[in-house]
Amino acid sequence: MVSSLVQCSSVLHKYSLHEQGDLLRRIRPIEVTRKGDEQGYVMEGSCRISFRERKNMMYSKVVGVTSNSLLAIEALSDFSPAFFLGLIMAWIPPILINTFSSGINQVYDVELDKVNKPFLPIASGEYSMKTGITVTTISGLLVPYLRGKRSSLFTALSIMYMRGIVVPFAFFAHTRKYILGRSLVYTRPVFFAASFVCTMAMTIALLKDLPDVEGDQVHGLNTLTVFLFCNIAIMMAYGGAVIVGLTSPFMFSKIITVFGHSAMAAILMFKARSVNLSDNKSTLDFYLFIWKLLYAEYFLIPFVR
Repeated sequence: MVSSLVQCSSVLHKYSLHEQGDLLRRIRPIEVTRKGDEQGYVMEGSCRISFRERKNMMYSKVVGVTSNSLLAIEALSDFSPAFFLGLIMAWIPPILINTFSSGINQVYDVELDKVNKPFLPIASGEYSMKTGITVTTISGLLVPYLRGKRSSLFTALSIMYMRGIVVPFAFFAHTRKYILGRSLVYTRPVFFAASFVCTMAMTIALLKDLPDVEGDQVHGLNTLTVFLFCNIAIMMAYGGAVIVGLTSPFMFSKIITVFGHSAMAAILMFKARSVNLSDNKSTLDFYLFIWKLLYAEYFLIPFVR
């Protein structure tokens, strides 16, 4: 089962992993001919800004919404056309939000990204600042003076709130009440999903700064690159998941939850021991590995009962 979980998460993540490793070798100059077609240029820019470097976030939102929606399923008969239509509709808002957040991040962090992530469309010069602002504005309301995410603490809190609270509770409620037509009662698995994903989101928010050490030093940004803390936090989350599994009244849930999370904890311990914190490539690989653990968790969550 562990192999299946890792394989499933790898399938969802493979494009992100592949391009993260190859982007620096595939940076290319702006194609002048594109500027003659401003509309097409902006539309393509929207796709690139949203998907190019942050596809892992896009994938995680879709998988996360799906995983938490499945918690509302109580019988096979719940898998109706109305359920799948409602699920697809539920994907749209987080995808648009992801486009906006990715765009505004690249617009405001362009100087920082020139050092840390020169392969991004705006930082590399592939797209102009005007195009970046246009694309971002289309995706949502641009509020230029709100930049709470300059602080790593605010970044962590923001990501924890969205992924750990909004996604589990909101999309569970959407599925249970508005798709399946049942009374809204938040179950134990929903609270488990919220607490676990909060922990994972916090560690991802902190670990994302590990590969950005040079750029952060240049711009004087204090980031919480607390590698040991993040590992301990995730291990504690896995320990809590094992306890939840052991107390489940359903044997199939007990077996999958306990074995699956124990295996993920063992894999994390093995991976963490090979990380070189002074090597940006090594820390980036570990950061992307944590995303894979999050994907694996999204596959385990529906089995928690």
